[in-house]
Amino acid sequence: MTENQKEQIAKAMEQYIADKGITNVRLAEIAGISNAYITHIINRKWNEVPSGGKTARIGESTFQSIARAIGFNLQDTFWEHFDTLNYCEAIVAFEDARKLHIRKALDGPTGCGKTYSADKYCTDNPDRTYKVKCADDLTAKGFMQEMAEAVGVSSTGGRAAIRKAIVRKLAAEKNPLLMIDEAENLKDSSYGALKAICDDLEGKCGIVILGANNYERKLSKKAMHETGCFPQIYRRFKNGFVQMYVLNQEEVIEYCQALGITLKGSIKAIFDLCFNMGELHHVIVQLKRVATEQNKEITPEFIREIFHTRA
Repeated sequence: MTENQKEQIAKAMEQYIADKGITNVRLAEIAGISNAYITHIINRKWNEVPSGGKTARIGESTFQSIARAIGFNLQDTFWEHFDTLNYCEAIVAFEDARKLHIRKALDGPTGCGKTYSADKYCTDNPDRTYKVKCADDLTAKGFMQEMAEAVGVSSTGGRAAIRKAIVRKLAAEKNPLLMIDEAENLKDSSYGALKAICDDLEGKCGIVILGANNYERKLSKKAMHETGCFPQIYRRFKNGFVQMYVLNQEEVIEYCQALGITLKGSIKAIFDLCFNMGELHHVIVQLKRVATEQNKEITPEFIREIFHTRA
């Protein structure tokens, strides 16, 4: 059971007590648990229960008893948001770009959380936040059309007309933010359009590009060889690059424990299966879903069974 699920039960329990007008003692009697547990849960101290001079956690069975007593249907939450180091770095970059009207760039391996961070930021800050996803088949004009549709202006006409419409919209807004995701897919011919957008919106709009797999090095190499407009593009972003990190064991331990996976052998087995945050998400969600369906504990043996790995 995750901390998020426990919080769901705690909130539902508080609402039940208020709606029914009953005491904590009465709810404890209905649920068949100690009244002290009700108090600890209300105070969000379920991981800090005094016990013999030490502290202990309130067990999952207690939360399940409360859920049954109040008729609360616990949602199967197999994953929850974590403020990872990469996520925090990305959010700072987005906010700096927006507030200071500057250019930033995120570079990191596939699956490190760039797109997730951008999507969550867009969800949490929908006003004047625009995100363009670069497919690998986009032409230079197609890139401008995608940007126009993301910004909410007409995508018809020539490249120059589309660019001017984008610039007019963004320049008229207060602290807009333009994100260009999967920039590693952009064709060389599209960088002229990106340079023009950067120049037209200088000091008027925050711009963040997100690229994978040594994206900065690729831009730098092309700039060094004076390919096309890459010297100018790289100069506009080189001081704004933020390098994202690969998955580390300490983070995996923290995430697994928060999601109710506590066996050391299981955590190590999960870490060995994953190269990035995207894979970690997939592995944990699949394990927890199957474990819930089969009412099994996530042990190293269970993990080997699901993913057909060797000891």
